Amino acid sequence: MAEQQDSVSQGDKPAFGDAKVSAVYDQYIHLKNALVNSDLEEAQSGAAGLETALSDAGNKAGAELSGRVAGSSSLDDQRAGLDILTAEVEKVIKSAKLEHGRIYKQYCPMAQNGKGAYWLSSEQDIKNPYYGNEMLECGEVKEEIK
Repeated sequence: MAEQQDSVSQGDKPAFGDAKVSAVYDQYIHLKNALVNSDLEEAQSGAAGLETALSDAGNKAGAELSGRVAGSSSLDDQRAGLDILTAEVEKVIKSAKLEHGRIYKQYCPMAQNGKGAYWLSSEQDIKNPYYGNEMLECGEVKEEIK
C-alpha cells in the first residue's frame, strides 16, 4: 500500500516563529498522515509525540486527548478522538504567528457517524484521515489559515 502524505515542498511548509507551536503542528501532521494511511502503530507514535508537544506548549486538554489517542488500540478509536484533538491543535496554531505557508482546515460531512468532523492539512488536496483509503478524497476545504 502506498503511503499518503502531505506532498508539500519544504519551501511551502507552514512555519511558525515559535518552536513549540511548530512541534505541535509537525506531530499533528504525523498523526493525521498515519490515520490517512490506516497505520495504527504510527498513529500511536504520532499521538505520543503530539502529547509531549502540546504539554510543552501549555495545552493540558490537548495533551490529555493525545494521550488517549496514543493509548488506543484501534484505528476507529484513534479516529474518534481526532476531531476534538484537531480543535485543540487549531487553538494553539491560531494563537501563534504563521510566518510562512498555509494550513487548510478540511471537513468531511460523513465522519463521526454522519456528524461531520474537521482536520488540518498542509496541502489543499483532500486526504481524509477518518476513512483512509476507503474514502480518501471525501471532504472539502472549509478555511485557509494564513
